[in-house]
This record gives sequence, structure tokens and C-alpha cells, in this order.
Amino acid sequence: MVRVEDNNDAESKVVLLAIESLVFDLENPRFKGLSDQLEALHSFCNDRYAKKTVNLAEHIAKNGLNPSELMIVLKGKTRRQNIVLEGNRRLAALKLLSLPARLNETPLSPAYRARIKAAARSMDAEELKRIACRRMPSREEANAWISLKHTGENDGAGVVNWDGEEAARFRGRDPGLCLLDFVRQNATLSARADKGMQKFPVTNLERLLGDPDVRRRLGIDIVRGELLMTHKADDVLKALTKVVEDLATGDVTVTALKRKADRADYVKQIGEFLPKGQPLEQPVDFGGRSKSGSAEQAASSQNRPASSKKTTSDLVRKTVVPKSCNLPITVSRIKEVFLELRNLEPIDRFPNAGAALLRILIDTSTSEYASKCKLILDVNEHGQTDLKKRIDAVLKDVLERTGSREACNAARTALLQSNLGAIPIDRLQVHLHGRYGHPLPENMRKGWDDIEPWMKALWGILEGLSTSASN
Repeated sequence: MVRVEDNNDAESKVVLLAIESLVFDLENPRFKGLSDQLEALHSFCNDRYAKKTVNLAEHIAKNGLNPSELMIVLKGKTRRQNIVLEGNRRLAALKLLSLPARLNETPLSPAYRARIKAAARSMDAEELKRIACRRMPSREEANAWISLKHTGENDGAGVVNWDGEEAARFRGRDPGLCLLDFVRQNATLSARADKGMQKFPVTNLERLLGDPDVRRRLGIDIVRGELLMTHKADDVLKALTKVVEDLATGDVTVTALKRKADRADYVKQIGEFLPKGQPLEQPVDFGGRSKSGSAEQAASSQNRPASSKKTTSDLVRKTVVPKSCNLPITVSRIKEVFLELRNLEPIDRFPNAGAALLRILIDTSTSEYASKCKLILDVNEHGQTDLKKRIDAVLKDVLERTGSREACNAARTALLQSNLGAIPIDRLQVHLHGRYGHPLPENMRKGWDDIEPWMKALWGILEGLSTSASN
């Protein structure tokens, strides 16, 4: 039973507490041999935790505390003291944000101190006055829940991590999931496949969908991130059911789909299941709706000569960057990379070149921004900065200068959240240096759409700085 701000100490309740009343739990497993509160705070600022503490502080400053997970506290020895049994890292971040003067005594580097000070300035001070916590009646009762959180799934009693399909479904944009839903709703799979659907290899399906020749043979296409049928639904269902059956049972694995030639062989093997008739005049979505445009456009298209009608391939953007996109890039080499990326077509034939150019454009653009805007960044022994850290710093600075929260959040998800983003920088790095990663053109197109507003804001700021300098 949960109560809020009552006087019954025998029950769990939600309380609002001042930060200064919250103290570290020196019995916490993260602490070893620490004797006082100052040592506990500084332990979150040492080499092991420094980066994570700074990142957490910045995240709290930007988004607030996670409302789905309150800190768990226990009454301390005095009336004004509350021991934080769960949430000591959050407490460290909050104490540094609430009183940045504490930073000068910590082992944090000057760059990290500067980042937390900037985060503190961006926060609404009211948010730090009272922190919602869950007060437990005893350490033993609290430990039962804390142990459940930190010791894995516990046969389902704990937090169960998403698998690949569930993470993709959360992204809400995956054509592969539309395909799976279509097959589930309209076909009967074998018992083996039905069992295999519990851990379906989504990445193998994405590899097939990323190949335009495979899509054409299956009677489907992807237009602006949406899965469409180019042939009759019954014929498409037969082909897609065979694909899902093969992947779900494991009869076809990643080894058989790695290279384009492998995928061509696979499609040849399932030829009897593929659509045989003529393609539709206009593609339809998986709900049967025509994607030719408005009713008036559809009607007018019927009156055009057959030779003037657009084919499905005409509807797909053939480049990563739309040809209509312009960025005020003033650095000649970066401009060349941008123009090559905008003009390289069809990207479905040159995905590796497109992925490399996209990664170079992001790297050089953020380097130029960090240099011109004099951002404080950590460097390694070679004087270089980590690309993800640089992107994060540029995102924060662009947001602070422009207030373009939606644009920056979309770019952050696309580039820095590996489970959600269309073009996470880690994956682009694999495409650039790895031997086995296969870039998907549709992901690159979607990823560019996600980061384009941020890139425009980034180069707009640099253009303004250049204009001011010349005046």
C-alpha cells in the first residue's frame, strides 16, 4: 500500500525532500572503505565514475529525474537526515548541480567541471528544491526491491530487456515490423516458425529489405520509410510468408544473406513462392491504400499516357540527402563531401560509399563547429576527441544557442542511441572500418531526415559567426 506524506512509518510512502537532507548510504556496494559523505561524493567523481556522473548530471538538467524510478530512502539518525539506499549516483549528480561550488574540491577534470556548471545554469532552480523519493520502513524491505533491480531478469520477476524486435517496434518506424505483422495476421506459420518468432532475427530481415533487387522480387518496396506492395496482396503474402518461415526456423541464417550474391541465390531458391503477375499500376500500403497521392492526383494519373506514369522506383529518393537540401557550408572540403553525398545515386547501388561519406560529413562538421565555437572537450594522449563526445557537446551547444529542442533531440536519437537511432555513430564507424557490417540505404535516408534540421542549425550558427567576423 502506498501513501503520500502521511505519518505512518510502517508503510512505504512518497515524500518530497530537500537535497541537503539526503545523504549517501555508506553501506552501499559501490562504496568500499569510505568513512564520510565527502569521500562518497568524490568516489563518483574519480576515473571510474567521472564520465557517467557528468553525463547523468547533464541528462537530469535537460530532462529532469526519471519519474518511473524514484530514489529509495530510509530515515536517518536525525529527523532531518534521509539515507539514500537506491539512487546514490543520482544523488551525487544532484548535489553537484545544486551547489556547483562543490566541484572545485572534487577530482573531476576542469572540462568536466565546466560541463556540470553549464548544466546547472540551464536548470530551473525550482526543480532542485524538493526531490520526490520513496521512503521505506526498513532497510530489509528496501533491499528486496533493490536486489531485484540490480540482479537481472530473475526469471521474469526483474526487468526483462527488450529483444531486437521489441526495440525496433519501440522506434515505431521499422518496415520489417510492418512485414512481420502482415504475415502474422494473414498467414499460418509452422509450429517451428511460430516458436522461432519469439526471438525473430530482425537484423537478417533488415538485410534482405535493404537490398532493392530482393524487394523487387518479393513484390514490395520501401518509400520514405514506409513498406509498400507493388504486386497483388495474395502473391506478396505467399512470398513474405516463405521468408519469415525460413528466418524464424533458422533454416536461413545470416551466413546465407551476407553478400548481395548470397541474397540473390536465396531469392532464386524460393522462386516458386515469388509474385509472377504484372506489378500494380500504383503501389499500395499494407492496408491496401494507394500511395499515388490525393484523389485528384490519382484521377489525373489515369489520364496520362502509360509512359508518363511514375514507377515505384521513381518514388524512392535515390540519394541519402535530398537534392533540394542546401547547407551554408563555408569549408571547401566539407562542402565537397556534402555535395558528393547529395549527388551519389542511386544510393542503393553504393551503400558503402554513402555510409562513409555520411560519417565523414558528421565528423568534419562537428569538428569545425567545436573549433569555431571554442567548445571545451576532453582529449586523449594524441590530442584527439571521441566523436560521440564531440557530437554530444555540439548538440548541447546548438540547443543552447537556438532552443531547437525537437531538432536536437531527433539528431541525438539518430546518432547517439544505438538501440533506437537510424544511423548511430557507432554503426557508421563499423561500416567504415569493419569487415562484416552492411549499411542499409533506407536507414541512411531516414537517418539524414532525422539529423537534417540539426545540421542546418549547426551550419547556420557557423555562417553567423563567419559573417560577424568579416564585419
